[in-house]
Amino acid sequence: MKLLECKIHFLDSTIKECNSFEQMLNIIFKEKKKPTPTSIEISGVDETGSIYKTRLNFVEFSSQRNVFNTKFISKFAQQKLLGEILVEENIITKEQLEEVIEIQNKYKEKLGEILIKFGYCKPEQILYALAKQLGINLKKEEIKIEK
Repeated sequence: MKLLECKIHFLDSTIKECNSFEQMLNIIFKEKKKPTPTSIEISGVDETGSIYKTRLNFVEFSSQRNVFNTKFISKFAQQKLLGEILVEENIITKEQLEEVIEIQNKYKEKLGEILIKFGYCKPEQILYALAKQLGINLKKEEIKIEK
């Protein structure tokens, strides 16, 4: 997949554009005096010409795709759930996850949104787990994830 465009929206209303995943991660996690990112919009195109658009707003994941193929669906089916990743990475406890899942089932809110509202996670921790879920390997030390 070729990255067409990436826009990073920050809490202070600034928007930064980049043209590679590496550049995106550097802008979000390594810049000094960085404002808090609120969402990322990524557009890409595959070898068949299908265009994909994804928006991560740190509390929910949404995606648009022109074509779903079985290889993609199979890869998604094998992915770990966001909560599982957060527990494995010792960002939240199993008990916190169970509590939040109950709330999620009752109120139909996004898991990441509830975790942030309850103070169990920071937006950067949700982004870290989502990146890991999507197969983007980040090191916790590089992005200064703290509990």
